Amino acid sequence: MSDVGGAAAQEHVVARGEFACPVEKRDASYVVKHIVLDDEELGEFVLCRSCGSEFPPRVLNPEDHPQQTSLHEAFSLLFSAMIIADGLIKEPEMAMARKLLARHDVDYDMDVLNSDSQRVLGDLADVLREASRHLSLAHRRLLLEGAMLIANADNEFRIEERDLIANAGRHMGFTRTGIGELFDEAAHSAVA
Repeated sequence: MSDVGGAAAQEHVVARGEFACPVEKRDASYVVKHIVLDDEELGEFVLCRSCGSEFPPRVLNPEDHPQQTSLHEAFSLLFSAMIIADGLIKEPEMAMARKLLARHDVDYDMDVLNSDSQRVLGDLADVLREASRHLSLAHRRLLLEGAMLIANADNEFRIEERDLIANAGRHMGFTRTGIGELFDEAAHSAVA
């Protein structure tokens, strides 16, 4: 509850998530609080749950779009590379990739993989390094988790697929330990 001009204003949490905190220069959790005074809406603010700083809501939607472009390109290339990693293009992996790409509004023609495979594998390391400069840790993790879902879609997690995920993780700044934890989580959720 806040004090505005001697009257008690009500603060209601209307959203939660993670963002790149401008103060801490790292990913942190946040809440969006809506302020109401005597049934009059006064606005909203973002509260960093880590450092306690308050920001205007626009901090959650930066006006430059390199993050969205990087995310789309990284999704399409990494997911394509996962499909061709073991040298076989399998329909269950294609179907999973299409589903994941649609979920993130990424438009990529998966049917060009046979002709596009050299470009995909050749550009992947550069794209992932670039993406790591623009994407939050949560987005980079989402990329690797999606790659694991694709690798497991045909119920065969091959060494080539595991190596590709490990290399992708390193290109995006994950440590070996962090990548190992992701593999452990994926194995645990597959069993559960």
